[in-house]
Amino acid sequence: MKPGKIIVDCDAGIDDALALLILIAAHKINKIEIKAITCVYGNTSLVNVIKNVFRILNVSGNTDIPVFKGADCPLLTIPDTEKSAEDFHGEDGFGDVYKDEPDMATLQEESAIHAINRIVSESFGQVSLVCLGPLTNIALVIKVYPKIVDAISQIYVMGGNIEEYFSGLNELQRAEFNFHMDPESVHVILKNYRKDLWVLPWETCLETKVPFEWRRNIFGRIEKPCVALMNKIEKLPYSSEKNEFEYYVSCDAFLAAAVLRSEVAEKILVRYVDVELNNTKSRGRLNYVKADNRTGKKIFVLRNLNVEIVKEILLFAVDPIKYNIFV
Repeated sequence: MKPGKIIVDCDAGIDDALALLILIAAHKINKIEIKAITCVYGNTSLVNVIKNVFRILNVSGNTDIPVFKGADCPLLTIPDTEKSAEDFHGEDGFGDVYKDEPDMATLQEESAIHAINRIVSESFGQVSLVCLGPLTNIALVIKVYPKIVDAISQIYVMGGNIEEYFSGLNELQRAEFNFHMDPESVHVILKNYRKDLWVLPWETCLETKVPFEWRRNIFGRIEKPCVALMNKIEKLPYSSEKNEFEYYVSCDAFLAAAVLRSEVAEKILVRYVDVELNNTKSRGRLNYVKADNRTGKKIFVLRNLNVEIVKEILLFAVDPIKYNIFV
């Protein structure tokens, strides 16, 4: 797990924002190179995702990273299983706090699907994909350009489950949000991608107990534009009037932390999985199978994230020089 060049594929909800800020901080000090940010529907519409990505880039001062427009819907839409992230992320994905339009003049004309293939092919075996939303863009690239599976270095995914049934912010027996949004895309990747696939599942995120008091009183009080952005867009879901939170669960940010510092995952499990495509309630749920089952794909499951390292990386996103995690 030592990426150099990466493409970030995201659906730009609130936790995507913090993940992007973490990765952009590493990009600023040349520890990784973000070759592109590709946008996909998910936490909000594709149009809003693009707007939110540019808001993040403008705050971070890294407007040189190219942004590409990707899929605006799943490979296959089944109305009975559609889910919404609006209750947490707001209608626009950023807590519905923005009224202005960001400058999106540098949005690339090339589609995300073609851009991913081009960038990965130009640096064969050197570019990893960091996937923070539904996997539709990645599945489309694989279907249109099947040889790309040999050119991608590694794929990191926030999504899926490790327990057969689980509860929490998702309903019992339902799949994790990203996988549930497009199970067929998960299936395409599991069946075709042959290299290392690193998965940060929903349960690991819930078990990563970053105290919300630390988020509010340490991280949240740092006077930096990126912190101001996070405080602004997280006001709706984390307001004390609406909910009481003991821990700060920022799933995509946790994946970004693992991408930069692999030791944050104190346990890595090897599992063989396929994905549920049929059952209406559990479409997108990972099913764990035996190693000799031909339907299974080997994945590396990230478990037991070190909370102190996670906090260090969140501070690094605010000021990569002062809080340099690579010293």
